[in-house]
Amino acid sequence: MNFPLRQRKRQGRSKWLVLAILLPVLSGCDAQTADTGSFAPYSLAPPPEAVIGDLGGVPVSIPREYARLVEYEGDPHWLEKPKGAKPVRTFESKLTSFGILAHYPDMKPLSKETQESYRTTRFRDSEWISMGVVAGSNLRFGNDPLDRPYESRVPGHEPHPFFTYEQLPMVHGMTPYQAVKDIGPNLILDDENRSHSAYNHILYFARENDKIVAFIKCGSGLAAAPGGTKTCEHHFVFWPEMKAQAELRYAPDFLPNWRSYQASYRALLLGFRVDLGANPQPVPSLKRSTRCQQLFRQSSLRVFARL
Repeated sequence: MNFPLRQRKRQGRSKWLVLAILLPVLSGCDAQTADTGSFAPYSLAPPPEAVIGDLGGVPVSIPREYARLVEYEGDPHWLEKPKGAKPVRTFESKLTSFGILAHYPDMKPLSKETQESYRTTRFRDSEWISMGVVAGSNLRFGNDPLDRPYESRVPGHEPHPFFTYEQLPMVHGMTPYQAVKDIGPNLILDDENRSHSAYNHILYFARENDKIVAFIKCGSGLAAAPGGTKTCEHHFVFWPEMKAQAELRYAPDFLPNWRSYQASYRALLLGFRVDLGANPQPVPSLKRSTRCQQLFRQSSLRVFARL
């Protein structure tokens, strides 16, 4: 078994992991931060500027109260100290990754009206769902073309399989595959064994016109700790409107809502497209507060230490 290859594959997923973990923690770090002692700091006053740029070949203007952890082509590493003058962003600046935080199903951003809901909602309630978006140099599908993504993730078609799967009856309009064996350590997976919690999972593939329109990986079996919950990682692309990919995260209990989630968050992002005929002006980047910079570095170091 080629373990270095497996390690590279897992490292390739690190950006999704960092976005998913840090997005709720840093959701208020774009303008002023209210230190409330709750699970995550959040901003009560919406920042004044929009996030603009070229997202997968399409100009977008994203209200700053939605966008988090924004990265452009050529930006320094998240843990690297920026050098030189702060760049001026235009609609030609290539966006490569960011997160969007919105309340489902009304799709409202974090604000004075919604901050109490955000502060008190648990992940397993799936009211506040974060969406990670990647494009440009961060958009990778291996050998799969953009108009037919995720085909190489279907069991039996993987170039380098790490698990063996059992196909299950169709559910929620998708074809599921239950992981039954981790090939590397030759481990037979058992949903009733908590020590297998990190490996037990089910893959779901939704097809339309013989093309995969959604790929979802959900943890299965017992959670690592009693009372905990597993996570579903829901992937889809914005093609043909733009060359970009999204990942939603929510609790497995809400898997039946996958179509509504995908339609709602897809429509939200596509609604940020702009008409360049309006003669848009460049917008300077926002500065992070000192408090947010410290929180960002501390959280990032903890996350990267576990990758």
